[in-house]
Amino acid sequence: MSKKILIWFTVLTMGLTSAAWIGGGVSEAKSSADFSDLKDLDAATKAKLDAMFSAGIFEGVSDSSFGLDDNMNRAQFAKVAALIFDLKIDEDLKKSSFIDVKADDAATGYALPYIEAVMAAGITDGVGDGAFNPAGEVTKEQLATFLVRGLGQEARAQSAPGVGDNTVSDWAQGYVQLALEQKLLGNSPSGTFGGTAQASRGLLATGSFESAKEFETAKPLEVSGANFVAGNKLELMLTVAISQNSIDLSKIMINSVPLDPKLDSFVLSEDKKTIIIKLREGFKLDTSKTPVIVVDGLKTLFDNEVNNEKSKPIPIKVTVPPVIPPAVTYTPSPTPSTPPSTPTPTPVPDVTLTIDDVNGVITQTTASYRVTGSVTGTVYYSVLPTDSLAPSLDGIKLGTNAIVYGSVELQGTNGNLYLSELAANTSYVLYAYELANDKTSKISSVRFQTLPGEQEIPTVTFNISGTSRIMGINSVVEGFTFNRTDLNIDTYY
Repeated sequence: MSKKILIWFTVLTMGLTSAAWIGGGVSEAKSSADFSDLKDLDAATKAKLDAMFSAGIFEGVSDSSFGLDDNMNRAQFAKVAALIFDLKIDEDLKKSSFIDVKADDAATGYALPYIEAVMAAGITDGVGDGAFNPAGEVTKEQLATFLVRGLGQEARAQSAPGVGDNTVSDWAQGYVQLALEQKLLGNSPSGTFGGTAQASRGLLATGSFESAKEFETAKPLEVSGANFVAGNKLELMLTVAISQNSIDLSKIMINSVPLDPKLDSFVLSEDKKTIIIKLREGFKLDTSKTPVIVVDGLKTLFDNEVNNEKSKPIPIKVTVPPVIPPAVTYTPSPTPSTPPSTPTPTPVPDVTLTIDDVNGVITQTTASYRVTGSVTGTVYYSVLPTDSLAPSLDGIKLGTNAIVYGSVELQGTNGNLYLSELAANTSYVLYAYELANDKTSKISSVRFQTLPGEQEIPTVTFNISGTSRIMGINSVVEGFTFNRTDLNIDTYY
């Protein structure tokens, strides 16, 4: 392909990408709806799988398939068990206690620290002779045993009379009995457990959900503290990760007054253990006495209720009390000829921000965009990979999960965002907003893709002028200068 054609194809591709972005959204975290082999499951099973996705415990075997009916192996179980039972994991560990677990094994090396964690916790000690068999499959009765041990019920299982099912090995009778009693696992459609049958990824996921739910109940599930902080914000800290869908601001009361979902807003921290509430402008807190906060309706990722004892109030700090905007007053100068009057204060204009995505300049590792605000202020910006969740205002300002972030003071109402240290041939999303006069604009965003690093492709500059909308491209390749109107796709260099 000629370099002229390659340059024009890059421009066309980026143009199509921008068009597809209009009206679209940023990719969200995976859910059961993203996998074709989960679409026919019942709602309850989908909810369990979604909780495991949200907790970061499970992923699919591909972008479109979860691998529901695939047999799981011992390495996969070790990772899941270490996460759901909150075991201590040494991510830097490179040498295993087992002779067949190697960090450089392409298929199972990732599981080395998790395998060591489950061994240390007494969940499994391998298959004998110093081996773990990480690629080996797991039977249903072995899975039942591992889950019961993870819950710390080894002694109960050893003393249990057993399930009395001839499809279960003698050694596993007590473990299977406890797994069935606690609904960690279930019988097969035939009515028997089928202990020696191979366990699937789907069974591992649902069994792990039930085990995580049971394990979670052994620790406090409560709001551990509250703090009023700068920016008219209230932070609620929890002892456990919660489901965002369970947060209802109308069920959060401060001094017996519920919050208003139409006026107040919130974000959930990345670890899902802190609710950051933005209180409405004018919210008034009586600081003459200790505030009382009551929170109801919260649920954990594994569907357990978050409850604070009535006799144990939530500890509260007031680091920075909510700010009440000062009232606008005006005292006119007395004049002998005119009566005093009170003029209407000049309203503060709304803040808006526009990113000039048409005239952006993009190279292999940098990008530059002009921005225009409605008033003079500060523009905060952040660049994230296209598969990341859209950030909040605080996320942009703090650079949460960002590749590049920063701020620019507008000169008048104009400014330039220069983005560096980007990877070649990579898609990103630029997010930006303006702060002026204690007001913020809506978040503006532009999707772009850096040029391929291996091609000798010059900077591509977009420029539109005149009503004819003719696009011009000036590029230098191997000593030649090209202009868009001079391009000839039949010429090769």
